[in-house]
Amino acid sequence: MKEFLQSKNAKLLLIVLIIFSAVAFGVWKQLENSGDKPKNTQQTQNENTQGELVLGGQAPIAELSENEMSALENTEDASSAKAYEIASNALMQDRISAAIEQYKISAESSDPEIKKNSLYKLIECYSKSNDTDNLIDNYEKLLEIETDKNIKKGIYEELGSQYDNKGVYNKAIESYKSSYEIEATANNAVKLCEIYSKIHDEQSIQNIANDFTAKNPGYEPLFNRFGINANNYQPQEAQSAPQEAQPAQQEETEEANPSEEENNQE
Repeated sequence: MKEFLQSKNAKLLLIVLIIFSAVAFGVWKQLENSGDKPKNTQQTQNENTQGELVLGGQAPIAELSENEMSALENTEDASSAKAYEIASNALMQDRISAAIEQYKISAESSDPEIKKNSLYKLIECYSKSNDTDNLIDNYEKLLEIETDKNIKKGIYEELGSQYDNKGVYNKAIESYKSSYEIEATANNAVKLCEIYSKIHDEQSIQNIANDFTAKNPGYEPLFNRFGINANNYQPQEAQSAPQEAQPAQQEETEEANPSEEENNQE
């Protein structure tokens, strides 16, 4: 044993052990200072999968991972502002279902601006997904908080159009009437007449035509296609014809009845 320790091989082995110990100590100190722990292969794979959100092969659009998003979606006390942000990111990527779920959360916000904007975004989402029932429902909710009359007029017209497409004519009439009451326009007047025509309510068509043309003279021909003569309207040509005939009749009368001056000359 003594001979082995004094041999060259023993010395080389000792040097190798010293070097190995030094390297191992350095690595240990580095891990200790950084606070990291060694990770096994499975952990590394999982973290690489969750490290960033890549949708449709495109670059990440949010700092949150999919798992973090899912956790937030399922958290009852998630902030409406964060939900709105997540929904907007999802909508940018045409992830309509994910956007809808988050906008539903932000639409419950006590902040009136977030609530209103969320409802507008939900309307956009449901329009893209052709979900008429939910589209109508969110238009109705928006009407409850919108204060601008011009915007409300437009919302009523959109509601009228959706109800008309569904064949719910009583609701369509109600919506277009609300728009007409805010501001009577050729558009909502004609739309009302079109729906009344579908249910064969000629009297209501006549009433709308008379009311609108009384407020806006010159629009009478607009209702001719409904077989309606608004306010006993007569074309200008028909009205001017008798006036044009009067000079001719006057000339004929003068020829038939010579003037007193001509009689005196005779």
